[in-house]
Amino acid sequence: MQFKLCYKSYDYKPNLRAIKEFKESTGLDLWATLTNFLGVYIKCRSDGDTLTDTIQKLSKIVDFVQAAQLFYCLAKQESSVSIDEIEDGMFHAGILPSEREHDMSEPYPFIIYQMCLDVQEYHKQLSKDVKKPQALS
Repeated sequence: MQFKLCYKSYDYKPNLRAIKEFKESTGLDLWATLTNFLGVYIKCRSDGDTLTDTIQKLSKIVDFVQAAQLFYCLAKQESSVSIDEIEDGMFHAGILPSEREHDMSEPYPFIIYQMCLDVQEYHKQLSKDVKKPQALS
């Protein structure tokens, strides 16, 4: 899996270690945070909220520092990225959507939204791959 932050791609993995590290660094549950973020994003868009209202509501779910930890905890499972690099990328991408044709410089709320969808799909695939134990007769 991969996210793109300020013209750089980062591989990431939503594993148990990332969950534990996110909890230790923020006090938040990673899955609950992603689920809540996705729900608020979808509700804001369906309610016709302005972009600035949507971003403001999303920042109550995960603020800049917590979002940096979210990216960091997931990305460091796959590479030796630093929290400073993540924060710098987030800062330079800004908060409002890019008008460029590509997705390499989108602000972090939109990257988290895409991550929510990717992690949801990842778990769907995991559940398909898990074999049920056979019942003993």
